[in-house]
Amino acid sequence: MFVSCLIYIFTPFFLMKISYTLGLLWALIMSKEDTIRDEDIQTLNDYIHSKKYMDAKKLFEELFAKDKSNNVFNHEYYRFLVKIGDYKKILENKTTFLVTGETEKQLERDLEKLYYGNNKQKSELVSQSPYSISILYVAAINAIANGNRACFIKYLNMAVEVDENDIRVKKLKAQKAAIDGNYDETTLLLEEIGMREEANYLKSIRAQLNNLISMQNDRQRARGCVNLYDNISRLMLMDKFYPSIYTRLARTALENIVDTCLGNGLKGSGMYAGKLVAMDPQNISNVVKYIRILVLDESVLQAENEFEKYKGSFPENVKRFLEGQITTLKKKIEEAEAQKREQEERQKQRYEQRKRSQMGKTDNAGKDFKGYYKCLNANKDMDEKQIKKSWKKAVKKAQVKFNKTEKETGKGDDSELIKINQAKNILLDKDKKAMYDAGIDPEDKQQASNQNYQQYFDFGDGFGDFEEIVAQFFGGGNGHTTRRRIIRFG
Repeated sequence: MFVSCLIYIFTPFFLMKISYTLGLLWALIMSKEDTIRDEDIQTLNDYIHSKKYMDAKKLFEELFAKDKSNNVFNHEYYRFLVKIGDYKKILENKTTFLVTGETEKQLERDLEKLYYGNNKQKSELVSQSPYSISILYVAAINAIANGNRACFIKYLNMAVEVDENDIRVKKLKAQKAAIDGNYDETTLLLEEIGMREEANYLKSIRAQLNNLISMQNDRQRARGCVNLYDNISRLMLMDKFYPSIYTRLARTALENIVDTCLGNGLKGSGMYAGKLVAMDPQNISNVVKYIRILVLDESVLQAENEFEKYKGSFPENVKRFLEGQITTLKKKIEEAEAQKREQEERQKQRYEQRKRSQMGKTDNAGKDFKGYYKCLNANKDMDEKQIKKSWKKAVKKAQVKFNKTEKETGKGDDSELIKINQAKNILLDKDKKAMYDAGIDPEDKQQASNQNYQQYFDFGDGFGDFEEIVAQFFGGGNGHTTRRRIIRFG
């Protein structure tokens, strides 16, 4: 019996049966290892509940690689992928996730928006993908670029919860610190993410600005702040952040320029006051300073325009104060312009008196005493082109007359042609014409030399008297002409 059993055990049939049974047991054991356990699901829930989204992402990926047959797990993984904005992975596994029809089309549209959309379009994905750093980063940038600080802070905090060590999150934190004026924190964060050049610029600008603010000399402080602001402006153009991390420093420089110039009556800072208002149009205090600077610079039209634009935002006492300043400026300019006109009229009268005095030396002054205008059928108010035209007509007419006389008598009279050409030579020469109009015959050498002698010792219309000479060398006039203003603090 024992021998029979041994023979049976070692038969091929028995061995095959044993092998099959062992294979089933091994498969059962292995299937338990590859199956998603309740403990795994609980761990995922704990990660998500405690906002450890990166840990949850890693575990989801590991479990999904083990088992793609668990529909409950697949559904939860699908929802998680939507929240982290991984639309591409969903579409790559659309059969497993049972994605079809309109859902598939919507995911394709969202993926295209994520890859190729503008910041506003990408920001629209936040509501469905609140765990996506890429989407939260763009949404935060879009919010602050549009002046929505509250949304910027909201998206920044959401991004910090997802992964505070992500370089994009640190960039957002650096930008917030710069906006708040916390430049120590800004500098540290920039150094952490490898932006050492920007960090060094911030340190240098802050040091320069602090030195300027502590200056006792107002003119030097204003001039230094102007130079510093111009340098900051160039950095802002090259800045990788928007709004620029240098914006608050630029505003501080502008505030110092405006306050220093306004407090000390220094002209020429209107452009910088305007830039300060442009940074924050809602800051009424800066608007008031801007209008006062324009009044100081005597830019009355611009001051009136800015006043009209903002007057609805001013308290009544401020409105009356600014109206009074603008009215006073207008009156001052009108008086100065009237004084200037009077001065110009007096200068013109003195010039005319001298001119009349010179012309009074001959009885022919103002007369066509040699008939030059008459023979050309011209007058002294004509310009060179008109005189030439009259001369051509006169020559043509005289030539016809000459030809007719020559034909009738056999001898032509060219005296009229000679006179016409003489008239042309005198009247088309500026100096000779002036002498002729003054009653002097330019062809009379004695009269001409006397005239030149008088002109040599006469100031002409350049200077009327000693005051005009002084004005030419040391400045004069009231300065109300229209010109580009250059800021001068020295």
